[in-house]
Parts: sequence; C-alpha cells; structure tokens
Amino acid sequence: MSRPKLAEKLGYTPQRIGQIESGGSPPSEDFAKDCDVFFKTDGTFHRLWQWIQDFGRLAVLPPGFPDFIEREREAEVIHIFETMVITGCSRRRSTRARCSSSGRRPTWWTS
Repeated sequence: MSRPKLAEKLGYTPQRIGQIESGGSPPSEDFAKDCDVFFKTDGTFHRLWQWIQDFGRLAVLPPGFPDFIEREREAEVIHIFETMVITGCSRRRSTRARCSSSGRRPTWWTS
C-alpha cells in the first residue's frame, strides 16, 4: 500500500506517515491504535508504541545509563574512578623484586 493511500485510510497526511516511517518523529499513541484497528493486529502497534516510550533510549544507551544521564544533570560534583589502577604498587619492594627477577621492566617503573 502506498503512503498516500495509507494516510487517507488512517486520516493522517502522507508527510506524517513518512516522518513516522523514516524514524524522523515518533508515532503517537492514537496513531498506534489506529494502525491496530486498520491492520487488525490485536494491539501489536500499541505494544510497540509502549515499548518505544519505555525503552526507546535504551536502543542507543546501555542498560542503566539513562538513569546516569538524569543524575548527571543534577550533580554538583562527579568523581571518576579507574578500577584497573592501583596506586603505590610500583613502590612496594616485593612488586619491584618480581619485576626485576623476570628481566622485564614495566613502562611505569621509572627508577
């Protein structure tokens, strides 16, 4: 079915159908319900619309990240922690002894 014919049957403009079809703008709840009635899909379009409302941003962001974005907006200070960095490790004699006994010097060992 062409875009103009679908627009006529649903009561929308062909431009609006094109915007929704291309992802340029999200569908409305009424549009989803109208599609369900027209295509006789028993709520499939409405469930997809609900999914877009609930999880639309998660398609781009990893789980839990949208909450981080909301908290970041309100934050006054943000601390960043490096989980793989252990400070002071190169100063310990036991670590230096193991490194020197292997015959290799790590790039962080300066003395």
